[in-house]
Amino acid sequence: MELLEIAEYSSEIEARLAVNLLQGAGIEGKLLDSNSANMYGTGAITIRLAVDKADEEKARKVLERFS
Repeated sequence: MELLEIAEYSSEIEARLAVNLLQGAGIEGKLLDSNSANMYGTGAITIRLAVDKADEEKARKVLERFS
């Protein structure tokens, strides 16, 4: 699995919502930096969302509908 970053979020709530939307569409999303963001506080560090490179196009379309 080759991960590709497709989005960044300033809050963990937004990031987890995006992961849930992707899961509902059958796409596995991975949050990067969420532990660091929790340690330093909301907005201090962006939380990156990554998906398998093969799912990139579908994942972007799913997130586009809800942004």
